[in-house]
Amino acid sequence: MKNAFLKQSLLAMAVIGLAALPQPALSQEGENKLDALTCRDVMIMSGADRDTTIAFVHGYLVHKLGHMQVDLEKLTTSTEQFLNACIAEPAAKAIAMMEKQVARENELEALSCKDVMILSGDDRDTTVAFIHGYLISSQSASEVNLDAMTDGTEKFLNDCVDNPDAKAIATMQAALPK
Repeated sequence: MKNAFLKQSLLAMAVIGLAALPQPALSQEGENKLDALTCRDVMIMSGADRDTTIAFVHGYLVHKLGHMQVDLEKLTTSTEQFLNACIAEPAAKAIAMMEKQVARENELEALSCKDVMILSGDDRDTTVAFIHGYLISSQSASEVNLDAMTDGTEKFLNDCVDNPDAKAIATMQAALPK
């Protein structure tokens, strides 16, 4: 139950957090530049916006570092370490600070659409955001088009309803714009 809650929370946080990125991290084209996001930017966000941003960045880095296994307890610990490090160094780049904290984590390949869909509210949203961040990283993208992300998330959720036994990562990958 705790793992399901955490997975959902991570997804929701990532989707909401990207939409809430502060203006310094937002380009003229409406795309978020992850490399411009500072710890201060993250720390001044509140509630779900901060949580979602952290989850997205975490998913992004988990993939970038080549991890396919994520231990949810380590995920929680590294998030806490990230927040503490950001308090100590608010001017630091958030992505670099998170990279220092990311442990070798979760069993992402085994996660099915059904696993995601049985999560409720924020847990589902956070899990979806985490998967999205993971896959965006696989595309070597450092900018995120929020409209495309929203459309991809909606398509992913609809596809999961239609095919609950499908692997969540493959379903999200198919839902993302090419």
